[in-house]
Amino acid sequence: MNFKEIKRLKNIFNERYAKLNNQIDKIKYLEEYELAFNRNSLVSDSYVPYNHYYAWDYFKSEIENEIADLQKCYELKIELRRLDLTDEMYKEILYKIRDVVNSPDFYPKSEDCTEIGYKYTTTNCGLCNDDEFSTSKNAMWPNSFPDRKSMRYTKSHQKCPFDMREEFDSTGCFYECYIFKPHKYENEYHYDISRIKEMVEQRIQWAKDNLN
Repeated sequence: MNFKEIKRLKNIFNERYAKLNNQIDKIKYLEEYELAFNRNSLVSDSYVPYNHYYAWDYFKSEIENEIADLQKCYELKIELRRLDLTDEMYKEILYKIRDVVNSPDFYPKSEDCTEIGYKYTTTNCGLCNDDEFSTSKNAMWPNSFPDRKSMRYTKSHQKCPFDMREEFDSTGCFYECYIFKPHKYENEYHYDISRIKEMVEQRIQWAKDNLN
């Protein structure tokens, strides 16, 4: 087998590999290819004799590197997924928000801290309230809870009941938040408590209808 044949086989490999979209399938395919090299067995319908094994060595190292990169990406993807709120966690927080807004002494509160190096915005009844709604279950660092109460990241569909934007984004809600900016949605700077309760109920109903 000459290098022209090796190049032909590599092109066959690349074409088949490109058709695979799933990372797990890619890892499996690459590992099968590597196993074929190690056994000096049939690869892409052609035999690789031992005295030509060196010709595959560079290509084989490329495959090994690809396997390692894919596994790192997959592991990172799994790790990032663990930092997201599950839909079940999201619904549990909505129920807690409902309890808060229906309590007899409830009144909306908000805080916009502008201290340099420590800026944050939070309300007493929104998804931004880590102190009120985070638990060891939904905390980003459960092993450090309750010292670190940051909740996991919301997904694109996990909207806060008081986010008035039509298009949801996990950042920037402050500027369109009913709790922070009631004057944008009422005739004067005051809160409509009944409307707040309705917002929460509507979001809970949406979660029931759309999330398993």
